[in-house]
Amino acid sequence: MAIPSAGLYLPGVLNSRLFAFVFDQSIRKAAPDRLWFSWDDIKNLPVYTPDFDRPEDHVRHDRVEKLVQRRIDLGKSCRAALADQERGIVQKKIHITDQQIDRLVYDLYGLTPEEIAVIEEPVGW
Repeated sequence: MAIPSAGLYLPGVLNSRLFAFVFDQSIRKAAPDRLWFSWDDIKNLPVYTPDFDRPEDHVRHDRVEKLVQRRIDLGKSCRAALADQERGIVQKKIHITDQQIDRLVYDLYGLTPEEIAVIEEPVGW
């Protein structure tokens, strides 16, 4: 892979709702009764590698990294919050940031609104 491991792009993509869906579907097909996963399950996930010669890829990569850093910072703020009201406000910001990351990842993969709707259906597990 040509994605720097020290960056936040890869964790952003891998922690997106799309990858949770893809991973869940691949595990269910491979071994529906299995409750664990292995490196082999992860290494075959189709991670989009940005082409930094394309300005739109460069912009999306940088935007994902900024949003992931924001998500990390918000998580720290949430854990440090002393009041329930403050924690609730931060949790709403976390949810919005997660949605922004998900939309960027959907865009990376060129998903249609119909495909996004399938991914965002509530999961009954």
